[in-house]
Amino acid sequence: DYIYTSGTPSYPTNFIIRNFLKIVGWVNELFVLLYYLLTGRCTCILVCSSKLRKLKYLWFLTRITKTKLVYDYVEYFSSLADRSIKDPTKKKSFDTVFFNYTDALIIISSFLERHVNALKASRPYIIVPPIIDFEKFARIQNKPGESDYFLYCGSLQYEDVILFIIEAYRKSRS
Repeated sequence: DYIYTSGTPSYPTNFIIRNFLKIVGWVNELFVLLYYLLTGRCTCILVCSSKLRKLKYLWFLTRITKTKLVYDYVEYFSSLADRSIKDPTKKKSFDTVFFNYTDALIIISSFLERHVNALKASRPYIIVPPIIDFEKFARIQNKPGESDYFLYCGSLQYEDVILFIIEAYRKSRS
């Protein structure tokens, strides 16, 4: 099941509505989680978030309901520039303490596996590398001379990576 606990998948542009729906989403999320956990329809919670407070909250719920929390470790968050975090030690702390609030891990790279092992995080884990269907991209016919372009497939969360790619692309043309 996939439930939009705020009631909508869209991002309202109105500040008041957006923040009201955030609160509605948090309250509904608690009730939905408790319902699924307490009725036995949920055996684990899969989490992929860089918010330590959110991870602790969900970990607390899983302790109450005797379920498991599986963390999907897909990014070394300390490497990302996060302008919302004023204190750089807070950003660094996520990558060193998140595993304390997990029962198991899904890891997507050997780099993250080495990081977890260096922390001596004795949690069971599985490595699931990212899956990309390169055949779809191989079929794209390039039309030289028409225009210069590149394709970026990823989240806008990686703004620094996007800017780096654009700058590298710009410089490569010279």
